[in-house]
Amino acid sequence: MCVLAISSLEATLKRYFENSLNNLKNINRENKRLKESKITFYELVENDLKFNGQFGKLVVEKNKPNFQDLKTIKGVFEDYLSKEIILNNDDEKKICFYLEARHVLVHKGGIVDEKFISATKSFDANIKCYRKDDPIEINEEDWLNMKTVLVELVNQVTRHIK
Repeated sequence: MCVLAISSLEATLKRYFENSLNNLKNINRENKRLKESKITFYELVENDLKFNGQFGKLVVEKNKPNFQDLKTIKGVFEDYLSKEIILNNDDEKKICFYLEARHVLVHKGGIVDEKFISATKSFDANIKCYRKDDPIEINEEDWLNMKTVLVELVNQVTRHIK
């Protein structure tokens, strides 16, 4: 369930980001990556010179923003959309923990590795004090925490919608 919940979150954030960029009024025009991005004549022809409604998809294809760790998620929304994500410290720790737990469950057979230890250090998010080679265990309390903090993250990302 952790893998499914976090993967759904990542897909939702990516889709929201794409859709937000499709409204050109939302874009932070001072974004360095946007200024440096290039498209080819082939891409223009391939889209019949029409990118209306597809700008967000193009940015995702070209710049490949990452929605798999909290630090990057916050940076992407700030850099491209000038949208600050404000979370309390406890929520940040839990979100970071569950994002990294998903990575370990999918890519490391559920066994904590050095990347997990390093990634959770940035938010002091190793909330279960795992050490290298410990198995990730998700319990009932985690499900409730996950639901609460993921909803809060989505609320923060979407709070400027009218």
